Amino acid sequence: MIALRGILFVVALVLCSTCGGLSTQQVQNRIDSEKALRDLDRFCTDLPKPNGFRLTGKRLQGNSDTWFIVHLFQADTQWVSVEAFMSEYFERLQWQKTEIVRDRGDLIPRGRVEFRDGKRFVTLDHVAFDDANFAIGCGADR
Repeated sequence: MIALRGILFVVALVLCSTCGGLSTQQVQNRIDSEKALRDLDRFCTDLPKPNGFRLTGKRLQGNSDTWFIVHLFQADTQWVSVEAFMSEYFERLQWQKTEIVRDRGDLIPRGRVEFRDGKRFVTLDHVAFDDANFAIGCGADR
């Protein structure tokens, strides 16, 4: 189930980044209009990030079971350093690392790691978008 959710997230993130989805302002308006989304956005915003992470956008995803906000970042940082930074942070909080995908040898290295604490989860993805090379997703089961 966790692996399937991860695959669906990556597919949705790619589709959302390439289609005429919600504008940044529409995403922010939606976040501002719902307390659960505001809380999740604040949680994601407050996560520590490696130096040099520059926020380039936000995306909303979800279904009847899950809220999910994705923050997109541009950074001149290697995946292994970012993964180690985030893993160290969540290990200190005793969150469970539930999913790891390493570079598969593609031309553009990609990776994914997911951390979970009860109903909340955080994903870190190495992506290859025009405006972002990292995505941090914060979700909560409803």
